[in-house]
Amino acid sequence: MNLESMFLKLIDTLIVWMVLYYIFKSLRKNVKMVLLFKGIIIVVILKIISSLLGLATINFLLDYVIEWGPIALIIIFQPEIF
Repeated sequence: MNLESMFLKLIDTLIVWMVLYYIFKSLRKNVKMVLLFKGIIIVVILKIISSLLGLATINFLLDYVIEWGPIALIIIFQPEIF
């Protein structure tokens, strides 16, 4: 492993830690964001459970929620983002 590769891995790790730090920092200050984060976690858990149990219809609907959810959140929370 050369020095350049180690440096790139260090930079990569630092960027990930900075992103996580600012996410957790904003979660502490904003109650709405905590509720939103909990909702996302619940949707992901339901998606995993529906995949494991083979529930095709719920899995199909959750696929659409996961695909279009971020766009809907941007539209709904647009006044607070800008």
